[in-house]
Amino acid sequence: MAGRSVRLLEPGQTPHARLPQRTGSVHSLAFITAHSLPGLILATGGADGAIRLWDPQEPRQEALPVLHGHRGKVTALTTLHHPAHTQPLLISASTDDTTVRIWECQTGEEVLRLVTAAPITSLVVLPPEASPQDSPPTIVFGSPRGIGAATVHL
Repeated sequence: MAGRSVRLLEPGQTPHARLPQRTGSVHSLAFITAHSLPGLILATGGADGAIRLWDPQEPRQEALPVLHGHRGKVTALTTLHHPAHTQPLLISASTDDTTVRIWECQTGEEVLRLVTAAPITSLVVLPPEASPQDSPPTIVFGSPRGIGAATVHL
């Protein structure tokens, strides 16, 4: 970040674009890739509780619907490749509303909500090789109160 804006760059190159300043403070980032999405998508989790999805090559406006639902800043984002879905899902968390949410990015639909009762600050999905074969994915989440995990059945 330079000043108060998010600048986009390719490694070894000068910044080529910036996200609109109307997005406010960005607290988390993740990339989403899928063959049916318009290329690489950058997800930003904001202080306003919104998750915005951007095409890094054309960052003037959101590439997909804004994901609304969190009450307070979005502090963690990651992707989930679930066998029941053809497209990757986005997982988000908030320290303020103590929820972990799973989103279908193309439609903006919230697929699942976990209420953790703890302020979540980090997320990771266990790689498939870390779980028994044919078992559903596991999300691990971190908080100042400790860590937890949930197996995702969709």
